[in-house]
Amino acid sequence: MSDLLSRAQQARLARADLTIADLTLVLLGVARTMAITGQRDPGQWRRHLAIVLVPHAVQRLPGLPPSPEQLDRDLREWSGQLLRGSSVVA
Repeated sequence: MSDLLSRAQQARLARADLTIADLTLVLLGVARTMAITGQRDPGQWRRHLAIVLVPHAVQRLPGLPPSPEQLDRDLREWSGQLLRGSSVVA
């Protein structure tokens, strides 16, 4: 993974100050984004990933942000699954 990150940084496709630890946490966050928004907006993770990895605003972020109401619904549904002991881990 470090070789891939190094190449992305050299090509200016990833932030210069991004580390493997950062990337690991980012991927966990993106996985959680997929768990929360995946049912209604399966592409939302692309926007989340671009926010973190793109070194600067070289292009428009992919997709659209969820509306506050949609995010609230998705978070309620996801947290309800967690509280019920569902196997929603990702």
